[in-house]
Amino acid sequence: MEYCPPVMAFAAATCFAWVRREAMKQHAFGFLQESSFDGVGVPLRVVRKAETVLTRRTSRLTIVIERSTNSQNYTAVLRTAEALGVQHVWLISPPGWRQNNYKRKKDRFKDDDEEWEHHVAYAKQAQKWLTIRVFRTSRECVEALRKESHTIWCTDLSQRAEVLPRIATERFPEGRLALVIGTESTGATEFMLKSADKRVYINLHGFADSLNLSVAAALSIYHIFMIYPEIVGAMENEERSKLRLQWYTTLARNANERELYPKLAKNPPKPFVDLRRCDAHRVGYVSPKDRKKNAEAGFASGIGK
Repeated sequence: MEYCPPVMAFAAATCFAWVRREAMKQHAFGFLQESSFDGVGVPLRVVRKAETVLTRRTSRLTIVIERSTNSQNYTAVLRTAEALGVQHVWLISPPGWRQNNYKRKKDRFKDDDEEWEHHVAYAKQAQKWLTIRVFRTSRECVEALRKESHTIWCTDLSQRAEVLPRIATERFPEGRLALVIGTESTGATEFMLKSADKRVYINLHGFADSLNLSVAAALSIYHIFMIYPEIVGAMENEERSKLRLQWYTTLARNANERELYPKLAKNPPKPFVDLRRCDAHRVGYVSPKDRKKNAEAGFASGIGK
């Protein structure tokens, strides 16, 4: 059968719209049980939420951050990738800074080996729900990507890059797709650009011709999920089972849960239909001083009121 992107996109959009309407109807008329959503007192709510996340995780899209030099951008991209359902994030270490020390009265950084150890330690602690790999060089990363059957797309601001389309104009790559995000100032390295199967660009419409690294990463990841919805939840059962046991064990907070949760990993509970928390679980801490100021200014203190 000939691949026809516009027809398939229209069919998918129509299907999603119907599913959403039916879900809204059922919820409105009470056909969905209350426990289908997160709420106060829902049994096993923590592991059910974990199971919901797990059913939506994908291993077919890998995010590669190449030599970012800003820890806040690292954190933002990791958080975004996790929130959107990406499981695998690979980090390429930024270059050592020792060569620039001669310009300073004091060494800002120690030698490369110590910086590498610090970088690895930061990466491993940055996000406990992700599978993170760290590489010293772009060459090592590309070799690993090819070994694991990745097609490489690299973000690029040059006119040689292809604009990411609004609908899929080709099938999702066989195997896995790696989306490479370059460094803040100069983008991806020349080696990575030459190694990429495709250079991609987010179409912009303003005077600003570039975006913050973490913003560009967020838009690119979201865009790929929008044009390729079939990769949501695409993960081998073996990997999913390993993550389930790992996550359930991590979520256990007392002796009873440490005994129960690993058993549940073998027979997991039903996931929620939605990942949003109820209002009672979205109330953050506000100090008495700030609460008083908010009240005097007429600001609301709750969420979802």
